[in-house]
Amino acid sequence: MLLLRDPSKDPFPMNAKQKTVQALKRVLKSKNSAHRCYAIQALGKIKDTVTLEDLIQCLDDEDEDVVIDAIGALGELEEPQSVPVLLDCYRNIPSGEVKVAVVESLGRIGGDSVIEFLTEVLQGRGEDMEWATDGEWDDWWDAQIKALEALGCLGNPRAAQTVADVLCDEDQEDLIEPGFKALAEMGSTGEGLLLEFLEQGTPKLRRKAATRLAGHSDIKIVEALGRALKDSEIPVCLASADALARCSDPSVSHLLQKLLRHSQEKVRSRVLVILRENEIPIPGPVLEFLLKDESEAVREQALAFIGAQGMVEKYDLVYHKLRDSSLAVVKAAIRTLGQLGDSRAADTLGALLAREELTPEMRAESALALGHMDADEVLPHLTHALRDAETPVRMNILRVIAQQGNEASFEILVSALKGELHQEPSSWNEEEQMLESPENAPSSEKKPQSVKKSEEVSSTEPQGNEEKSAMPAQSTLDAIANESLEMEGDLEKEAETTRLTSEEQEFLQLAEDNIELGEKLIQRQNPEVGQEIRRLAASLLAGFEAERAWPYLVEALSDSSMEVQSTAAESLGRLKAFNALIPLSCLMNSKEPLVRTKAADALGKLENPEAASVLLDHLEDPNPAVRVQVISSLGKLADLLSKESLKELNRRMRDCLQSEEESVCKAASKVLLHGGACSAVHDTIRMVLDTKGELRYEAGMLLRTYASQEGSNQLLDVLASPHEDVYGMTIEMLGEIHRTV
Repeated sequence: MLLLRDPSKDPFPMNAKQKTVQALKRVLKSKNSAHRCYAIQALGKIKDTVTLEDLIQCLDDEDEDVVIDAIGALGELEEPQSVPVLLDCYRNIPSGEVKVAVVESLGRIGGDSVIEFLTEVLQGRGEDMEWATDGEWDDWWDAQIKALEALGCLGNPRAAQTVADVLCDEDQEDLIEPGFKALAEMGSTGEGLLLEFLEQGTPKLRRKAATRLAGHSDIKIVEALGRALKDSEIPVCLASADALARCSDPSVSHLLQKLLRHSQEKVRSRVLVILRENEIPIPGPVLEFLLKDESEAVREQALAFIGAQGMVEKYDLVYHKLRDSSLAVVKAAIRTLGQLGDSRAADTLGALLAREELTPEMRAESALALGHMDADEVLPHLTHALRDAETPVRMNILRVIAQQGNEASFEILVSALKGELHQEPSSWNEEEQMLESPENAPSSEKKPQSVKKSEEVSSTEPQGNEEKSAMPAQSTLDAIANESLEMEGDLEKEAETTRLTSEEQEFLQLAEDNIELGEKLIQRQNPEVGQEIRRLAASLLAGFEAERAWPYLVEALSDSSMEVQSTAAESLGRLKAFNALIPLSCLMNSKEPLVRTKAADALGKLENPEAASVLLDHLEDPNPAVRVQVISSLGKLADLLSKESLKELNRRMRDCLQSEEESVCKAASKVLLHGGACSAVHDTIRMVLDTKGELRYEAGMLLRTYASQEGSNQLLDVLASPHEDVYGMTIEMLGEIHRTV
């Protein structure tokens, strides 16, 4: 094993970075081409201009990989002196990879000669220039892309026309996106060419041009985008609308509102989204008209606009859409009622929440909407609806209840955590079916009213071009309630009329057996129906005061579900429940790795130094993920430990560096370096070298963060040793330590 010097002796008098650069320059003369590549890459990361001449000399190296790395490093230095030699490489070396590397590096350097060169690359391969290709791929394609990207970064308008000429060839698909991006960065010249594409290009080019003109407020651009709103191609029209919405010109509002009368529902719907996202107002009468649009997507987006703008004055219109024929629109109406936060909707939403024949998704949406309203108004509805048989609905209700943050909500969460929220069979009464009229007074002042019969609550307005039917009109809410009954009837009829062959019956029996087996496996994985409810309650209790919540969370550590145990432990950690040390310590003996991991994480957050001894006892856990978490938690507690305890911690961390698990080694190294252990640098470097450099980059970044000077010095000692087999990983660590960001 390689012996490193004692870090307390013979400190380098020179700056560590300068010393590193000098050492790497010596490696450039090595006979080992791999070492030369490592050194060049590291010098590129360090970006010290004193290495310019040395890197230029590497361009004559016999190894192509060395040449490519040297070209990349020169690009990192961004020194104009290297431009002529890089141009020579492009013209004289036939390798396509070399040429692409040159284009990329010159793009970083910039300058007039580089602009001219990059435009030449776009125009062709060059006269009498050899391009060595590897297989079917043509490196010139990559060179063109790199040239366009570079021209975009440089933003010089001199190249704008050449870029535009390239874009006229739609066969070169890969060049279109970087080409338009480059034009957008080339000032007024680029904008002028984008306008030409917008008005005269193919549909695809018109759309790309419109996208790149977004946010420009020049009157010519605004007018051109306004004209493009009439484009026959829908993608062009919508791209222009999106671009206009980002302009600061006040006239764009009127232009975009005209599109709300477009014949295509896709346009009307998308423009509503654009207006909402850019907070551009829509007149009230226009919104009222859109709420009656024949397209459900348009009606849905109109409701979303009202909710986003908080247009409480539109409450009645939103309420009316609860009777819409579209499920998506009804859901949007429920969501919007919640966003408006008007207490008049509380009883209505509560009634919808209680209607178990509605879809779980609809009821869950109602619960979330209630969460936006006054706690006194909604808590009775939410509490009553906790009997819902659908777990997703109950979970949404619990989330909303937790947001109230009062004593009643705390008690409900505790009951949920204990598994005391029992489901009840649906029993309908008039109060649960009440849908209050928006004209009535607030719910707190009114007695519940019974729901009207289906023919009374069905939609009374025609919804655009819906097909006429002999069936009576139904609202979505009633249709959902009746759908399951109709399906059951259809299935019974089908069963009566269908006669299966013996082969078909055998196949069906086999399928049923497989389904039964699958159900048993699912039940084994989820043995308790209320597990997710208890788990969510454990998570939500972390939002309350620690003194109130921690005793109940400790009880949950004994839950039959490992998921509930894990979540309870996680919440105790978030609450920094100092008194939970012993229960969490017991949880470290769980058979489940997930539980042990969460318990270890929580112990590290308690800010209790006594937790360190517990964690140290579990450093040999058979599961690597648990060991990593134990080490991480010990690192968090290090500052709270006595000198003796810290000494023991460092000793155990050094033992962990011998682990075969990379993640364990990395975690232990971080603890040692962060704590400033006297041998931490030595141990970290030794760990990398002993593991054949598998963690060289991670170790280099850790050394850079916690001990860059000492880490650099010790690595230079390694580089000066005769052990060439470790040079590569040593150089890479040095490159990470001295990387210039």
